[in-house]
Amino acid sequence: MVKDDRSANQIYQKLWMAKPQHKSSKKRIGAFTATVLVLFLLMLITPQLVEQNSSQNGGAHDLSEGKINEAKHGHSKVSSDQPKNEKSFVVSNNQKDDYVTLAFINHSKSVIVPVSIRKNDTITNVKEAYNAFRRFEDDHFESIDTYFQHIKFTEQKQAKKMTIQVNDDVPDISVNELELVKEMINDAFKWGAYESVQFVSNGEPGVVFSSSGVLVEIPIEQHSKKGYFLYESSEGRQFLAPSSEPYHNIEEAIQKMQSDANSSYLKSIISDNQKIQEIDKKGNKLTLQFSGDLHNDVQTILMIEGLLMTAKDFGFAKVQFINTNITRIGHYDLSKSVPVPYAPNPIMIKG
Repeated sequence: MVKDDRSANQIYQKLWMAKPQHKSSKKRIGAFTATVLVLFLLMLITPQLVEQNSSQNGGAHDLSEGKINEAKHGHSKVSSDQPKNEKSFVVSNNQKDDYVTLAFINHSKSVIVPVSIRKNDTITNVKEAYNAFRRFEDDHFESIDTYFQHIKFTEQKQAKKMTIQVNDDVPDISVNELELVKEMINDAFKWGAYESVQFVSNGEPGVVFSSSGVLVEIPIEQHSKKGYFLYESSEGRQFLAPSSEPYHNIEEAIQKMQSDANSSYLKSIISDNQKIQEIDKKGNKLTLQFSGDLHNDVQTILMIEGLLMTAKDFGFAKVQFINTNITRIGHYDLSKSVPVPYAPNPIMIKG
């Protein structure tokens, strides 16, 4: 077989752009045969050119198809955009400016779940993040918007304060509900540099409740001394959620995390064959020694990050995991100390 190294364009110009001449019948038969040959060669060459052009354009078809699939899922959807072995349930410190962290309570009013919503063109502040999550409505979470209608958030970075302004009449709430509101606010704003949240109603300091008193200011407690557990929504989404009660020390927290969450909605993130055998504290570093081998899977990532969040809640800055028999889990290098993350439960709301 003879290989023609000429391009399709060269063949075309050679055979079709030549100066026309008067031909005899035999020459016309020859020209017809040449034409058929040209068409055959073009049929062979064209698919290769199309394939080459497609690869040079970087798969634009796949991108368009992705946009179509996104549109089919409605106005709002949540995505993690992470492969399973790199999945993460926390926001790292170098990504903290890309997220707005809020806190919600489940329908039973027994579990508060902090959620970090990634910023985009329509989510740039606290109020927009609340509105976006309300459209998502996973598990029908309730927020402070449930108790205060038409509120306005004002950030005072230099004073390290957040002001919540309520301009409408405030519905009366019980003492227990007010405590839940305080806890939600603390779990929403403990991740940044805020030291307090102030309330203003109709231009005056404080919000008055006939049954539970006056709410003027809530000091933010960044180290709440809570352990982290697994909360699964009714739609099957997994979240890291803090315990409802604080613990005396990190040892008690981890012990509870390995045994009982004291809640029908929270599950342990530490399996029976991955128990923590020894705990060592030195300055701002926590060392955890395991009794069994660890594996690079989603549930182990959940455990590692839940322990990191628990360490953060007790004021530790980094954690060393030893006796794991594996050096890498997710994107964590366990051969050295791991810094605690910024906040839990990153999500991306599209639409």
